[in-house]
Amino acid sequence: MTRLKVAVRVRPMSERELELGCVPVVSAESENTLAVTNLKVAESGAGDSRERVRRFAYDCCFHELATQDEIFDAVENIIGNSIKQRYNSCVLAYGQSSSGKTHTMMGVPGNPGLTPRLCEKVFDYLRETAVGEEMNDLKVTVSFLEIYNEKVRDLLDGECADNYIARKRLPLKHYVTSPESLLDLLQKGDRRRRIASTLNNRRSSRSLWT
Repeated sequence: MTRLKVAVRVRPMSERELELGCVPVVSAESENTLAVTNLKVAESGAGDSRERVRRFAYDCCFHELATQDEIFDAVENIIGNSIKQRYNSCVLAYGQSSSGKTHTMMGVPGNPGLTPRLCEKVFDYLRETAVGEEMNDLKVTVSFLEIYNEKVRDLLDGECADNYIARKRLPLKHYVTSPESLLDLLQKGDRRRRIASTLNNRRSSRSLWT
């Protein structure tokens, strides 16, 4: 059975948005409610059948001042329990360019995001629920792929410059035995991701990665 939970994180206004005099139209009113304001509708609502403020319900809502710790605590409660029960689990970040996906997933040195934090904990999750000598036989592998211009690139394959994966070739799987070895591969792949400067983000990811 598939169990899907949806969380929304509201990012702060960017420097460019503040310089342009933009005003926020999305706000987290509670832990489960997001409000979106239509500025084209007058506050009085006179002569307009549209709603000025529409509210939407989600499993989790985080305001613009939410910390990486708060995000991780909420997500870990879900993902950690799934891994302990040996269920397949996935965290997917979705949003337009400069919406904060990379910051939430990867973070920055000293303030890591979900991915490195989960990498640090995954062996603890498995160890907590291991039965007998299960940990001795358990194998943990990692792959790091990038999708760019409809081509898939293996970020952990250093054999060639582009590392594009043919349609029928599986990506390389690297065995890891500790959080340190897992994080080392994560950092190696992260350095190879394609980034470029945009109006809203000087280091914008130009691809999808998994």
